[in-house]
This record gives sequence, C-alpha cells and structure tokens, in this order.
Amino acid sequence: MKSLHLPNIARYRMRLVVATMVFTWLFVSFLVMQIEKDVPGATITDYGKALWWGVVTFMTVGYGDYAPITSAGRIVAVILMFAGVISIGIVTAKISTYFIEQILNEGRGVVDKSKIKDHFIICGWKEDMPDLVKHVLLLNPTLKPSSLVVVANKTQEQIAAFKSDQALSTINFIIGEHYQQATLQRAAPEAARKILVLADTSPGPDNRKPNAMEADARTIMAAIALSNIAKGTMVAAEILDPNLDSYLKMAGVGEIIYSRECSRLLLGSASGGTGIANVFHDLIDPRSGAHLGTTEIPERFEGKTYAEFRADFEAKQPGMLLLGILENTGNPHSIKEMAFKEAQKTPSVGRLIENLKSVKTLRCNNPVFHPKSDFRITKGSAAIVLTPEVRNSKIHTGGLAA
Repeated sequence: MKSLHLPNIARYRMRLVVATMVFTWLFVSFLVMQIEKDVPGATITDYGKALWWGVVTFMTVGYGDYAPITSAGRIVAVILMFAGVISIGIVTAKISTYFIEQILNEGRGVVDKSKIKDHFIICGWKEDMPDLVKHVLLLNPTLKPSSLVVVANKTQEQIAAFKSDQALSTINFIIGEHYQQATLQRAAPEAARKILVLADTSPGPDNRKPNAMEADARTIMAAIALSNIAKGTMVAAEILDPNLDSYLKMAGVGEIIYSRECSRLLLGSASGGTGIANVFHDLIDPRSGAHLGTTEIPERFEGKTYAEFRADFEAKQPGMLLLGILENTGNPHSIKEMAFKEAQKTPSVGRLIENLKSVKTLRCNNPVFHPKSDFRITKGSAAIVLTPEVRNSKIHTGGLAA
C-alpha cells in the first residue's frame, strides 16, 4: 500500500474539517426546522430560514431575526454555537500558521518547488562569493539571477550585504548547512540544471575556520546527500585534497575541481618561465579575447573517426579551433548505466569481464586533446573548442557551464 506524504495528510485533514463544518451547519439547521416549524410563534418555519439562522449562529454573528423558541431547539442551537467557535478557531489558526510559515521561510530561505526549475545551485560559501556568482552568471548567459540558489549557513546581515549589489539582489538563499540533506532538499535539487559544491573554508558562526580535511568532508557529505535526492542532476564539486576524490566519484559527481592541485600545477609551470600560467588564465577568463569551451557533436558522428568529424567541423565552423574530444559528458549515473548495458553486449565471458572492468574505471568528462585521426567518437562526447566569443547557448565556456 502506498504511504501518504505528510503534506497530503495535512491537506486531507483540512478537507475533513471543512466537510464536517458544512455537514454540521446543514444538519443542525434541518433539525431545528423540524423542531420549530409547527410550534405557534416560531420564526424558523422553513429550511431557507433555518439555513440563514444556522449561518449567523455558526459564524457567531447572531442577528437575532430568527431564533428557536423551544427548549429542544435551543439545546441543538448550543451545539451549533460550540461548533462555530471551534471551527472559527481552527480557521484562524490555519491562517496564522500560513503567515508565520511565510515569515519563517523568508528568514531561513525556502525555494518554491512549484515555481522554480532548471535552476543553478551553489552549495557553500567563499570569501569572494559575489565575484564567484557574477562569474557563474557571466559564463551562463541563459541563467537569470533569480534562477540561482545559494545554500549556505550565513546570517541575515551577511546575506543583506551580498544582495546590496543590484546585480545580485534577486539571488535566492537557503540558510543552513550545505552538507545536510534536509537543507539541500529545500533547494529543490532534483529540478536543478546543475549543482556546484564548494570547498567551504569560510569561518562559521563561532568564527572558527575549518581546515582542509573538514571542508572536504563536508563536500563529500553534500555529494552523498545529493546522490540520494537528486540522482539525475549534474553535480560539480571542489575538493582540496585530490586523494579524497574517489569518494566524490562514488557519489556520482560528474565534474571534480582540484583547486589546490590546479594552483600547484600553475605555480610549477610559472617557475619554468614558460608563460603557461597566463595561457590558462586567459583561456578560462570570459573577459579575454578567446574562450575555451565545449560544443555538442551531432549524433551522426557517433562511431565515426575524429578525422571525419574534424573535416566537417572545420568546414562549418571556420571561426573556431578544434582542440579535441571530451568523452562521457552528462550525468555520471546515466553514463555508467549506459556503459554497463553496452558492456554486456558480448557472448564472450572473458570479454564481458574486461568490459565491466573498463566501466568501473570509466572517467566522466574525460578530455582527449589532439587525438589521432582514427580515434573513434563515442556516444555522449563533446568537442573541445577555442572560440573568439560566446556565439550561442550551445557553446559552453569554462567548467561551470551547464
């Protein structure tokens, strides 16, 4: 038997209360009419008058134009009066609860799941949070500020300071720990286009700054919670210690940002005097003259060679530079499920075992730069391109693009 959710139970309970109120009004009015109609001097002599008397009595208005004169009629009227007082109390409490919930929701932040979908969620906080959010909006031209939700345990004063910037005034906030499932559910992650989990090292309410291990532990907890409540949503997560990335992979995170590892690699490159640090910076900076991004590969090229796709691409997109192929794009759960199905399409047991092993080590969003001409394009691949400008919504710049 299918169980009812709590909101459904509350709705059915209110319907029962309303039905009971209406039935009490109709029945008592009819009963008083039957008692009074043949009594000399009675004013409630038909059902129409009884219904009017029932309404004013039930609502505790009491005009006095109609009233029972018999003892039995007055006893029944007392029942209706008590029912009216109780019903008005229930309705008043319901209205008060609604407005109190509205005030509480504004205070802690709750996304209206019936009105928002295809939104972008950022879990956690950074010291330069306004700049980060502006960067996300710049890299996602179709994303409106009102469709961006930030989940963070911040005070109303901190949120007010954030929203003081006119460009960020319509950003939605969910106040609470971003790694707790109950908090994440309030952001409607199952309806989001993408979720970004930050390695939050900002000071907490006690002014204590978490260390790298604590920040990574919270990121992993958030990823695990999202894998339970939003399995079909793309999740990108930042991690400080690359040795812990296996936990994010098991949680189905499709894109892992190794922030400290990237910094270390750039510093190492800069020490050699190669200028690579500036190259990487300008490639991902939307303010530079060229942008690194990805674009969709038409289905007709699945199973075709890289040389065939490159020839078609260069003919149709002369303004872009093709750098390689990004394999296994999309939702990790769907990718691995599809890969398992493909792996089982062999009569050989030995081959099946090898296929399953390859699926286990499959890397989502795997870049292959400058592949050989006979490289085969697989399903779910995208083209890595360098473009002078963001031409349309099909070109995704940077790692945060949906």
